[in-house]
Amino acid sequence: MTRFEMEKRIFACHVNKNLLNELEDYIKNEIPKLISVPKKNFNERYIISIRDKNGKEEIKSISNYSLSSFPDSTNKIEINVRLFQEKVFTLSISFDSEYSKKYESIKISYEANNAREIVLGIHDRINRIIESHRNQNELFHPTGNIEMFFSMFKLVFILFAFFVLDKNIILALIFLLVFLIMIIYSFVGNTFRHYITYETNHYFKLQKSYALFQNILISIVIGIIILFASGAWKKFLAWIK
Repeated sequence: MTRFEMEKRIFACHVNKNLLNELEDYIKNEIPKLISVPKKNFNERYIISIRDKNGKEEIKSISNYSLSSFPDSTNKIEINVRLFQEKVFTLSISFDSEYSKKYESIKISYEANNAREIVLGIHDRINRIIESHRNQNELFHPTGNIEMFFSMFKLVFILFAFFVLDKNIILALIFLLVFLIMIIYSFVGNTFRHYITYETNHYFKLQKSYALFQNILISIVIGIIILFASGAWKKFLAWIK
């Protein structure tokens, strides 16, 4: 008999009751068969916890959650199963708005002769369910070396802009423009495009605000293109000088 443990990062996704229902249906109905545990015993160890600024609520099934959406301050939703009697099996799926973008949020452990095969199969199925609710917000949340280089490049571009300002104002403006694009990129990720999003009233308000922000940004970009296409940028540079 062997013990196999797996820890994997979670996809950037939108968490709503549909996703939790799909996960619950698979976990409660299929995993007991895979690990040869009575469904009743297994389901007694199943817990969903929803955490917001006021505290943590624990329920045995998402069907017991009466609200249509989660509290606005929701910052973590977690599914846990822990068995230590008939079989040694643990499962944790953590949808955490801060933790999940950098660290492993799916954790599965099982002790049996075919533990590796079972755990890999469970992870694959859970992954596919979550992927069906995947968003593109991970594009705004680089990790590891990419995040470090991105922060460094922001500093480099703003320093270069000031360094060449007296020698080549056009090049300085280009460096400044790239710096501003990076700042906007970070602002969008931190304000509108969180790695894990939850179905809350605040979420829907943010989507409307983001649509307005996009329209303003597009208008500014179009204005800059017109400025350069018309040659008015030369007058602008002369005015700066």
